[in-house]
Amino acid sequence: SPYSVETGGMLHELRTSCKVEKCRKFHEQAYRPENMNIIISGNVSIEEVTAAITEVNNKILKNIAVDTLAKPTNGTEMNGTISTKSTGFSSVNIETIPFPSPEDDDPGCMLFGFKSLPLGQPKELLAEDIMIEYMINTSASPLTKELVHVAEPFCSSLSYHRYYYPTTVVQLRLQETNSGKHSELNHVVHGIFCNVRDGSLDLDRINSMLKNKLLESKLEIEDNDLDQLV
Repeated sequence: SPYSVETGGMLHELRTSCKVEKCRKFHEQAYRPENMNIIISGNVSIEEVTAAITEVNNKILKNIAVDTLAKPTNGTEMNGTISTKSTGFSSVNIETIPFPSPEDDDPGCMLFGFKSLPLGQPKELLAEDIMIEYMINTSASPLTKELVHVAEPFCSSLSYHRYYYPTTVVQLRLQETNSGKHSELNHVVHGIFCNVRDGSLDLDRINSMLKNKLLESKLEIEDNDLDQLV
């Protein structure tokens, strides 16, 4: 979400700049009544609720501090250090980050990230999500078939997540990877994508996925009476 903000959860930030004074200052700036949303549901009188909230709200407005926290939306920088604006990549970057582990043979994970489509292309974004699911969501999916269901698996499972910046970013996660195969995983994954690009798609499976997507959308709307079909 473009409204999210990284408050120090990255390993590097925790080790270098996430001091208790910084956390307290952020809490003072962000965790205040004027940054809260009140959600009221049920059989209530709108007039009575509005009157009650207005009285409290007016008191809050009188005491709002000047140093309100800027919301990091659409590339706006906060405190000169954090920005959600996506920047381009001029090359492929491969980085290995060792984490402490109680056992030397504990499996790790491997992440593949790539810059994707802008937020203003919802149909194209949905199509891309369907293609990624086509690549990973069943045992017949190309990535799962070649990385998990083999004699010597590269990993135990795959998942993906899309980060909704102005230009979205997709992260493919390989869980419990075989540490002895880390050096070749990048080339193997790239090769699988190229084979799918240059080969033929299982249109019957894609058609089935589309039908399931429509069914899921209808069920979601039926479960939430606040949603409406226009």
